[in-house]
Amino acid sequence: MKFIVIMSDNILNNKVIISTHSETENDSLSEMLINSGVKYFHLPLIKISENDLSKEEIEILENINSFQNLIFTSKNGVNYFFKLINKKLNHKIFTIGKATDKELLKYGYKSDYINEGNNSVIFSQNLANFINENDKTLLILGNLAPDSILNSINKYSSAQRINVYKTEKIKNFDNKISNYIENNKYDLILFSSPSAFYSFKESFPNIDLKKLKAACIGNITAKALLEQNIKPVLVADKSDYEGFIISIKNHFKKILN
Repeated sequence: MKFIVIMSDNILNNKVIISTHSETENDSLSEMLINSGVKYFHLPLIKISENDLSKEEIEILENINSFQNLIFTSKNGVNYFFKLINKKLNHKIFTIGKATDKELLKYGYKSDYINEGNNSVIFSQNLANFINENDKTLLILGNLAPDSILNSINKYSSAQRINVYKTEKIKNFDNKISNYIENNKYDLILFSSPSAFYSFKESFPNIDLKKLKAACIGNITAKALLEQNIKPVLVADKSDYEGFIISIKNHFKKILN
């Protein structure tokens, strides 16, 4: 458990914010929140690890040069992909979010196109301007990622997916943090993926989810809540942590006004 208070003149001073991002995700979000004066709690409800590849997926990697385009939708996809690849890549590379592109730079590659928003539908539509009809495109994903981008590309070109990482639920968590949630003594709970929300729902079966003060990074995560008739109090305008922080600050400014 983390419980840190840093005083500042920021609008987030002493707001109780609980993040559910995985244990293995970069902790830059935590640092930014703490530096904004937040009472920050980390309640990881999912864990990310390398996926056990199928025979077909191994063959995809062995024939990576048969693809013209690669798509990364998250930093996890970037990291676990490059753990598996030791070949020089000459592909066009497309990413969702500045954070994903920044992770890609660590391996010596730069995106040919970055979708700065958080809408995978718009991303898929924009890719039609970059992907040729005869191209083969590989999506590097996690096991729980939807097929929405894959299905969209396959309408005008050829695409496949490979799951290089997997997401699993964490069943044991800090009871001190759960008390904040169960007693409604928090200001926001942050969700960066649908899987984190699903795990939260199972972990807190007695919570009135209609009163959940949820903040989502991305429309895909928000959609998972809306499908359960839960309206997030905010959805980040951009699918990166900097955009998430700005959206959180704007949320509290609106409350004060």
